[in-house]
Amino acid sequence: MRVAGRVSVGIHACRTQSTRQRATRREAMRPLDDVTVVDLSLKLPGPYATKLLADAGAAVVSVEPPHGDYLGDPESAEYRETYRMLNEGKRSVKVDLKDDRGRQFVHDVVAEADVVVEGFAPGTAERLGVDYDTLQAINDDLVYCSLSGYGQTGPRRSEPGHDLNYQAVAGFLDEDDPAPPKTPVADYGGATMLALAALVALWGRDRGGGGQYVDLAMFDVIASWNAVHAPWTTSDVVARDHDPVIGGEYPCYNTYETADGRHLALGAMERNFWVGLCEALDRPDLVDEQFATGGQDSDAYRELQDEFRQRPLDAWVDDLGEDIPVSPVQTTTEAVEDPQVAAREHLLTPDEQGEPALSFALPIAFSNVERGGSEAAVAETLARAGYDTDELAELADAGVVTDRELD
Repeated sequence: MRVAGRVSVGIHACRTQSTRQRATRREAMRPLDDVTVVDLSLKLPGPYATKLLADAGAAVVSVEPPHGDYLGDPESAEYRETYRMLNEGKRSVKVDLKDDRGRQFVHDVVAEADVVVEGFAPGTAERLGVDYDTLQAINDDLVYCSLSGYGQTGPRRSEPGHDLNYQAVAGFLDEDDPAPPKTPVADYGGATMLALAALVALWGRDRGGGGQYVDLAMFDVIASWNAVHAPWTTSDVVARDHDPVIGGEYPCYNTYETADGRHLALGAMERNFWVGLCEALDRPDLVDEQFATGGQDSDAYRELQDEFRQRPLDAWVDDLGEDIPVSPVQTTTEAVEDPQVAAREHLLTPDEQGEPALSFALPIAFSNVERGGSEAAVAETLARAGYDTDELAELADAGVVTDRELD
């Protein structure tokens, strides 16, 4: 076995430095600093979407029920940390929408807002008096976004569900081994698309289109992603329900166990990468087996698996990683601590005590955008809505509107 030498490429650092130098020539801006968002959603998808908007400068008022969002439950440290990350830079308040004063508070704030996001089951917002028709009558320029599992129409409209259900119906799970996924793809995909939808609607509104209603279903988003695989199900030539390459059918695009019990991901789809791997392993007999069928039951896969079991994971990544797409299968903790994460500056930030606290920011590198939400901007919105400190204190004493502190 011989391993190809690594190739050092120094131009990347120069390009990065040049980009940063150009970015400092302009003063960083907050493109959504004149946008106010009222978030009536709970759990993960809606708050993730509004966190993205907050990171772009939007003032976000997060409205929770009197008992609060269960993610902030003090009895659950893990969920509480998720809650903290999703709500940083927002003003979180607990509001009793069944009380006329609580409902009026939301109506008053919406009158000064640009976007409303709700994640109730279809029909619930209307019962609580915060539906589109009611709020649009208060603010006809309002962009009102409903985020749900299956949408506001269709035969599945009222079905209960979570990410696993949406993935199952959309054909995302492997029918032969439908294990629950590690990442809630529908939640994050739907949330990201919702942030995009809000921006599109705001863009149209500011060009004379007025406010509008946005009906976004998490199922719709991931079902649309499956469109790229549609030819595999409709073609008379290929009778498959998935793309055989990314579905693990071939040895060139698969995962392999290494000598230390870890796993390596190989993405050698292109011919040059596959040939380079075979040369590095001194296995010319495998050159023509790049697309051998049978997945992990194929002879080619087993031959390659025997090779990878001869050395630990780090050795393979160090020797092959610069020239061939091989990557470590990392735990979530390892991924968070990966130097690439630190270099991109989207995930880890220090807390007030100077200790590292897990956090996330809008995962896009802009040259002149300042990221991060502003509670001060929210306070200005509340003031415009007619609620000063004393009036908020009165509502808090009555248990109608209370601030929700991030633990």
